[in-house]
Amino acid sequence: MCQFNFLLLESEEAEQRILEIGSSCDFRFQHVMINFSNPQLRAYVTNLGENNCNCGSVIGKKEWEEDAKFDIEKERIKLERKRFSKNRIAQLLVQKQQETELKRANGLKSEIEEAEKWIMFFENLKKGKLSHRVGLIFHQFSSKISDELVKIEEELFLTKIDLETLKNMKQNKIYWTKM
Repeated sequence: MCQFNFLLLESEEAEQRILEIGSSCDFRFQHVMINFSNPQLRAYVTNLGENNCNCGSVIGKKEWEEDAKFDIEKERIKLERKRFSKNRIAQLLVQKQQETELKRANGLKSEIEEAEKWIMFFENLKKGKLSHRVGLIFHQFSSKISDELVKIEEELFLTKIDLETLKNMKQNKIYWTKM
């Protein structure tokens, strides 16, 4: 499964201006034909990572973060099955914890950098005083993008955009912001 983040526009009127603002905030939006349950929406996939997806993005991070937590007991059991000595297990657990902490620190830095880009993008949109709503949605695809229908479960309105708001977003919910 791969995550893709989409910028949604209700209208084509301000499309060019919104894309210019995105470009100035270091976003590379690409128009995509996605099967949303609301066919009037225009979708733009956001900056794709090295695997041509948005996996690891700050958007919706809390929903998937639990899976990545280090469970020391589970790791200890796994190492005991391999018949390592108690000293070796202790060393490997310390090493694994250090690696996990380093990964977490690097992940937090990239989360903050991505969140700052989104915040700057939406602040610049508000300065542009556009009269249209712009939304964000993410979806975990389990097949080709063109084959899957993205069923919009709920439409919510954002009053502020910050790191926690982005991390707490839920899959298949549109988060609209009025310019």
